[in-house]
Amino acid sequence: MAIEKMKYMKVGEPVVGSGSPLSVLLGPGVMGNIFDGIERPLQVIAANVGPFIPAGATADSLDFDKKWDVTMLVKAGDTVKGGTIFATCPETSIITHKSMLENINIPKFEENIRFISGVLEEREREEFTRLKVIKKTKKS
Repeated sequence: MAIEKMKYMKVGEPVVGSGSPLSVLLGPGVMGNIFDGIERPLQVIAANVGPFIPAGATADSLDFDKKWDVTMLVKAGDTVKGGTIFATCPETSIITHKSMLENINIPKFEENIRFISGVLEEREREEFTRLKVIKKTKKS
C-alpha cells in the first residue's frame, strides 16, 4: 500500500517484505479518531499542519497522556493462560476494551510432544512384546 509520493518508483521495481505483519496500535481513544491507511490520526495532523497533509507528517495514533479507568481482573498468584482477560477499560458507554493474554500456538512444540508421546507408546508396546517373548521362552 503506497501512502507517500512514489515519484522514483517504476513498474517492475522489486518489492521486499519486512517479514512483519501489517499492524496497528489499538486501545482506548481509537474510537474517537479518524485514521488514514497507516493509522495516522487525520484530525490531530490537520490541527498541527492544516487540512493538506504534507509528505512525512505524522502523529501518535493514541493520546498517551490521557488517563483511562482500568479495572484489573486478576491478582497476584492467579493462574492465567492464553485468552485470559486480565483487565478492562471502558472507552464509551457501550464500548469496553478487554486486555487478554495472547493465545500462543507453537505447532512445532505440539508436534514434538506428539512425536515423543508416540515414541514412548511404541517403546511400551515393544517392552510388553519383549516381556511376552521372554515369558513364553521361560515356559518352553
